[in-house]
Amino acid sequence: MAWVGCLSLVGFVGLRLANHDHRASITLIEAVTLYLLFPAWVAFGFALGSRRRFLAVVSGFLVITHLVLLYPEMHAGLSISSAARTAPSIRVFSANLLANNRDLTDMIEQIREAHADLVFLQEYDRPNRHAFEDSGVLNEYPYQIEFRQPSPYGSIILSKVPFIDSSLSKIGGVVMPTAVLSTPIGPVTVLCVHLNRPYDEAQHAGWARELAALADFVRTRTTPLIVAGDFNSTTSHHPFRDVLAAGVIDAFRARGKGLSNSWPADEWFPPLIRIDHLLTTREIVVTDIHNGKADGSDHLPMVANLALVGSSA
Repeated sequence: MAWVGCLSLVGFVGLRLANHDHRASITLIEAVTLYLLFPAWVAFGFALGSRRRFLAVVSGFLVITHLVLLYPEMHAGLSISSAARTAPSIRVFSANLLANNRDLTDMIEQIREAHADLVFLQEYDRPNRHAFEDSGVLNEYPYQIEFRQPSPYGSIILSKVPFIDSSLSKIGGVVMPTAVLSTPIGPVTVLCVHLNRPYDEAQHAGWARELAALADFVRTRTTPLIVAGDFNSTTSHHPFRDVLAAGVIDAFRARGKGLSNSWPADEWFPPLIRIDHLLTTREIVVTDIHNGKADGSDHLPMVANLALVGSSA
């Protein structure tokens, strides 16, 4: 049984190393990579206890692989410099509201309690908009760019920081609210993301295309970036890692909180994976980030402090 399990995991690791996640089924399995490798520890202990040398080598390889994958999630990948500690900052709140969530009272209260300067909301449909209008919270954010549609893919950016410009950008076929903020370090581009779910082959193709286009967007940036929202991707997915490699930093990883999962948040068990991300370029340093409360959604919100350091970061 140990050999069958280990050889299966070796095959899975081989697919991961080869970035072979071109099918929806493999992509869905990859989302829980960090859980799948835990049995290797049991096999390794068994191999050592029973003095099975070759099994120990194979299971040991899997244990080392697991540690290598866990390290960037648990280790703070970016130090907070003295410049970041004294730089002007922006407080950010991002949440997938859940389109059929009809009681947003607690979520709206979370936004107010966060004292957020910048708010990213996904699955922001017409009834949700009415709830926000009735609460008066929209009046607290004079700058807004909204993508309205009845499906779960509506979204909005709310800001207390002045806009230089705003638009609805089409990236990989997905419309994303985009704005350029006027900040102490100059223009900063912000983007609200809600990508397809790679649940079947058609959606998987769109998901991969959207992440590739987002990576191109990052590579061709002309200003510092803040990108937040529901990526329907984990750091185990190579198209998402391609976005990071294009020149942005995952805020949770930067603070050593990569295992602070966000979805699903409406079950009896804790969230299993993180598919909600906040990404920044190096001119913007995350000094703190944590999850909020689900409050009727199947996603946990994100709350972060971002230091505007500029080119000295």
